[in-house]
This record gives sequence, structure tokens and C-alpha cells, in this order.
Amino acid sequence: MTSTVSKSGGARASVPKQILNRLDKLDQRFDRLDAKVDAVHRDVLELRAELVSVIDPKYRPLLAVGSRTIACLAVCILAACGGEAEPVAPVQPPPAPPPEQPPVLPPPVSSITVRFVYASPSDRPFNAEYSAGIERALVSIREWYGEQLGGRTFTLQSSAPEWCQMAAPHESFITPPGYPYVWDAVEIAVQDCVPLASGGDPHVWVVYADVMEPCADSYGLGRGGGGLAFMGAWDLEGLSDPEWDHCGGGVLGFGRWIGGLGHEIGHAFGLPHPPGCDAGLSTCDREALMAVGFAAWPDTYLRGDEKKILLEGPFMNTTSSSEGG
Repeated sequence: MTSTVSKSGGARASVPKQILNRLDKLDQRFDRLDAKVDAVHRDVLELRAELVSVIDPKYRPLLAVGSRTIACLAVCILAACGGEAEPVAPVQPPPAPPPEQPPVLPPPVSSITVRFVYASPSDRPFNAEYSAGIERALVSIREWYGEQLGGRTFTLQSSAPEWCQMAAPHESFITPPGYPYVWDAVEIAVQDCVPLASGGDPHVWVVYADVMEPCADSYGLGRGGGGLAFMGAWDLEGLSDPEWDHCGGGVLGFGRWIGGLGHEIGHAFGLPHPPGCDAGLSTCDREALMAVGFAAWPDTYLRGDEKKILLEGPFMNTTSSSEGG
């Protein structure tokens, strides 16, 4: 029989000897563990001091955590180093993440397409080089607009121009010459083939007419506005012949004629000339596409106000990564 231990602990004599011996051994083991814990704690403090002396200063705040974490760190280091702590090399910070790219704005909900028409007078046959030149130009200027507008660009009705054989002969378009006669004559004649209309809905129209205007006359073609752009035979020659000498002014290269398309289609999209350019002021941003920067294409640009007009309008309704639109 055993008796209950009293509140004062004086009933030890009533506890069986076997249990007392067991308790004494446990007590001794706790004493030894306490001694080991104290020793480990002292070692941890010494190790922390050593780590502080060798670790990169920007990582020293990591050592301000509790002793248990430091003890674990010490055990890991000692285990890896064969029982002795070695100097710790500074830890390199992780590489900085790449800068975030501005998100591409979703295209506006619009089904407007840009339709290119290659129109020939009744006495001029289809010219495959002209058609191929137009195709190169429309693909190039579409991609360029996408680069300028962060990926947004216009949708093509087709990646190749439509061909229209007009009913009137060439001479009828340049008698009398100049604007607005030539523009009006081509606009009317193209109606024989396509439902061309101004306004930009459901299509913006770009018409390349094989009409060669005299060099001495002002441009009747090479104009744009209100959802329409009309280009002439000067542009067709420039897009198809790298040696084309425009009215004796020298070889201008493909870029000038692709830039000319970019300028006139900009007018068709509603872009004006930059402020001060029409008045010949020194403040004119001459290097912009919508001034005379088109002649240096692709080394030109859309101005910030022009980008705003295009991005808020209905015409830039796809991304340049989309095939043809």
C-alpha cells in the first residue's frame, strides 16, 4: 500500500523505493540536460557574435531573431562544416525582377477595317509590281503604327489590295488637273467596283489610282481625310521601283513612299497636321509623321496628342501580332 503525498511533500517515505529510484534518475537526467542547454546557449551566443563579424551588414538583421532559430542555424552550420564554424561568405541578394511592362490596352469594340484598292484607268492594265508594292506598304505601315501605339493597330480587310478597272481612260482624270478635280474624278470612278464612301464606317478606304499627274501641278492625289485616302501613280512607282526618280528630284527610296501612305492614312483616321505647320511657324514639329517626317520613314514618330486620338478612336481595333488584323 502507498499513501498520498502530502502538500508539504513529506510523504516521500510512503512511495515505493522502485519509483523513488526512477524519479531520482530522471531528476539527474534533467540536471544534465540543463547543463547541456546552458552550454549550447553559450556556444550560440559566441557563434552569433562571430557571424555578426563576418556576415554582410545588410543581412545582420536576420540575426536578431530568437535564440532557438540561431541555435538551429548553428547546428546546421556545424553539421555542414564538420563540427567547426567557418567564416560565412556574404549571401548574394536575389536578382531584381525585370521591370513591369505597361499593359497593352484592350482594343475598342469596333469592326471597322481598312480596305486598300488598286484602281487602273480603262486604258491601263493591271501591273503586278504595283500591286506587290502596295501590299508591302500596307503591311509595313500597319506594323509601324502598332510599334508606335504599344501593340494597337488597324485591321486590314485583306492583306492584298483589291483591283478595280475603272471605266474612264487616264486622260479624263487629269483634265483639268489638280485638287479637288482629280480626287473627285477618282472617287466617282472607283464606285464602278467598290462601295467607296467617306466617314470611315464600316471601312476606311485607301485608293491607289494609276493616275500620273504632271509634276508642275499641285497634288490632286496624295491626300487623305474623312475616312478616305487617295494616292497616285507617283506613289505606285515609288513603291515598286527602288530607282524611281520623282520629277527629277532624285531617288527617294521606298521609305518615303511608305511614309507617305502613313501620313495620308493618318488623315483618314482623323489626324491633322501638327500645330503651326500649316502656318509655317517655327514651332511646327517637322520631324513628326504628320508633318514632313514621313519622308524619313521609318525614322519618324506619332506625337503624343496623335496617339491619344488614335487610341481613343475606333480605328485601332486590333493588335499588331494578329495576322492581317
